[in-house]
Amino acid sequence: GGGATPEPHAGEIEVPMGRKLPCRRMWVAGGTKAAEFSYEELCVRPVGTHDYIALSEHFDVVVVTNVPRFNSTDENAARRFASMVDVLYDRHKRLLCTIQAPPRELFRAIREQYSGGADDVP
Repeated sequence: GGGATPEPHAGEIEVPMGRKLPCRRMWVAGGTKAAEFSYEELCVRPVGTHDYIALSEHFDVVVVTNVPRFNSTDENAARRFASMVDVLYDRHKRLLCTIQAPPRELFRAIREQYSGGADDVP
């Protein structure tokens, strides 16, 4: 009691097809359930929409660290990142990210491949 923040612990989240997604730090005691992952763990590795849905069913807040400025070769990872954002948003979950570039610049290299550099954000 006393309003102390519970200590995080490592664990695994059950995801579809009998797999488990390892999590280095999760907070599940108390009201708000949160988990922290690196960008690599959730977006570079072959993690899919159903895994993100499972995450959203376990946690209220998902923290993703070290989200990079995407290169033109990062398209699959960028697509996974966008899918994760969609799933969490649709389910009214909070997503906190540490990012290596301003938000508008994260996808610039990928956008440039398709738009010749035209910015689609006003």
